Amino acid sequence: FFFFFLSVLTKHLGLFDSQPMKCFPASHLLFAVFLSHIVVWGNCKQSVWFASDTFSLAWQLWKHSIPTNTTTQVTDSIFQNYNPVYTSSGNKIGFVSERDGNLDLYTMPTSSSGVNKVRRITNAAPAADHHVSFSPTNDNHFAFVSSRDWSFRSAAGVYVKDDQGTHRLTPKYDTDISPVWSPDGQWIYAVRSEPEVGDGQNYLFMEMAWAYWHQTLVRMRPDGSDRETVLTEVGWPAFGSDPDIIYFHKYDAESGYWGVYSVNLTAPRWVQTRLSPPDVHALTPSVSKPRFGGLPMVAMAIYNPLIKGRQIAVVRGDGRGFEILTYKPDCPAADYNPAISPDGNTILFNRGSWPGSPKSLPPNVRKLASPTPDLDMYIINGYFPHFSPDGKQVAVSYQCNASPRFCDVYTMNTDGSNRKRIVKQPGGWMAAYSKDFRIAYATGNPFESAFLPSLQIATVTPNGTDKQYLTTFNETGASNGYAVYSPDFKTIVYRSGEGADVRMAGPKDAQVGNRSIWLMDADGSNRRQITKPVGNSADNLPEWSPDGKKITFSSNRGHPDRMSVWTMNRDGTDRKEIWYSEWGQTVHPAWSADGEWIAFSASTQGLMFDVMSFPFKFQSTHELFMIRPNATDMTRLTHDFITNTHPRFTLHDIPPPSTEGWTTQNGCQVPYPDPVVVFDPKKTKRAAKQGKKKPDLKASCPMFMHKLHKELFE
Repeated sequence: FFFFFLSVLTKHLGLFDSQPMKCFPASHLLFAVFLSHIVVWGNCKQSVWFASDTFSLAWQLWKHSIPTNTTTQVTDSIFQNYNPVYTSSGNKIGFVSERDGNLDLYTMPTSSSGVNKVRRITNAAPAADHHVSFSPTNDNHFAFVSSRDWSFRSAAGVYVKDDQGTHRLTPKYDTDISPVWSPDGQWIYAVRSEPEVGDGQNYLFMEMAWAYWHQTLVRMRPDGSDRETVLTEVGWPAFGSDPDIIYFHKYDAESGYWGVYSVNLTAPRWVQTRLSPPDVHALTPSVSKPRFGGLPMVAMAIYNPLIKGRQIAVVRGDGRGFEILTYKPDCPAADYNPAISPDGNTILFNRGSWPGSPKSLPPNVRKLASPTPDLDMYIINGYFPHFSPDGKQVAVSYQCNASPRFCDVYTMNTDGSNRKRIVKQPGGWMAAYSKDFRIAYATGNPFESAFLPSLQIATVTPNGTDKQYLTTFNETGASNGYAVYSPDFKTIVYRSGEGADVRMAGPKDAQVGNRSIWLMDADGSNRRQITKPVGNSADNLPEWSPDGKKITFSSNRGHPDRMSVWTMNRDGTDRKEIWYSEWGQTVHPAWSADGEWIAFSASTQGLMFDVMSFPFKFQSTHELFMIRPNATDMTRLTHDFITNTHPRFTLHDIPPPSTEGWTTQNGCQVPYPDPVVVFDPKKTKRAAKQGKKKPDLKASCPMFMHKLHKELFE
């Protein structure tokens, strides 16, 4: 009778179906053994895994000594360290780091042993703190950017931490970035960034254009009062020791170059004086105290087209004596965001660690701070993570040479070790495990035509052999992708262009059109359409609920310029839009392992950093959110400076992440282009037609021979 009772109970609860694990309230604790099955009925902790572009940056702090012309690495950890700044006394360095699982602010002494005396000065978890500027009168007081009081109309604000605590200076619905304290301590300057609404674009170069045509330099008292506008269309303000002269970078539409400028705020007319050469992109200035005849030294990052990367350069406060300091012709690097010491002898900056040793690269899996104790969060090196049936491995996709295309599929253990490629170029993305551990993936580029013949669904063994197609162009007449097995592994949900009734000319005369959600049996048979797009809309990125009864997906039906999150029954009925925002795109939905939440990625938060202070990325800034299936209890999961996307939940136990890292074969490759080369595509194209050439930096700047102008030290 006991075993009969257990049989009926477990069948009713579905405990022995093919789902990997079930979670139930801890108040109903039960342990049962029946027919060689072990069932744990209790409170299981789930984890969410997601992709992030932070893996492609791998920032570490470096410093360059101007008197000795030497460059050395300051930090060497598996976590990001970037945006250094000196305190006014010059005795400490402030910087941003995620070494404790969250983006917070840290300090360390400037002495050679300082790296061993790192001190955390903010703890905003799960929010992010960024871009610190210290008070000129007290090293323990500082202004910074934070997302701790975020809203859908305000990505971040400027805060001050002083003896009275931490308080926000930015008005409730504004977004301020890049704060700097004036040398006399009377003002805090910041850049007000207006939100992007209405154009429907989700690529970062559009955000850059919007950012610098809609950014305003403002200033306010340290208590937030007397807020007023100073300049427009400028970024990254900086001061030396003179509170009347402010430095910044801006884009010159006439020449097509970014430059570093200064303005005397007490002059009758605010004339913007360009300090960097007119034919060189220069950004993110930092200013020392007076040196040469009462003039400060201005450090900046410049873009060098010869190596397609950034180096650190200096110039005097009158625009003379321009020098590039960190040029490496044999090994391109990415040197960003310099901070010059008050005495002008040392420059700190953050460098992408591609030229460095493997130990300075991040591991394949990292655990981050979570907004709730019931959820663990892991960031993974790759896109579209998907777990094996036993939860011991995860498959991911990778991009091709810093382009939007996906090329390779890799598998690794869930601790990040034993990473290996199973699908090589020319294409492979969105991998998903079957019940027998075969891996389904899409061949081709997900961003191309709905009728691309090469974009189909195939499967391979775990070692990448025995390729078999589940869909073909001959059968469907369209592209097919985003395949995901149902929890019982009997059905595949996927996106397809089959049956599209809207076709129009796309890039290079490719035929593009609407897409819909389809089902097919695990062997590729019995294809059936369960959504039909409205007009030229597209249904995309389908995912199963844990019980297999529901499907969530993203779609732009009803608002062509915005993607939103939807749910429906597995047969396509009862479709409901559960989240839409006019402030950006909401994509990549995924059901939590307990079925109580739907996570998704959203570009609704705008920018909490200067877009010119990071390498260009093809995606806009996305953050992860969770919401109940009934559209309640919105919860933000990530607060980052770049793209977080492709969430995936699991109930399996996760071992501690391995420190096993990964390096490319070309260790000196800068993986993403500089944003200066994509900011003004129309002008770049027009200049190319007119036969204009890139500036000959090697001829005009003898610093490429690593020699400093003698006048710098006279």
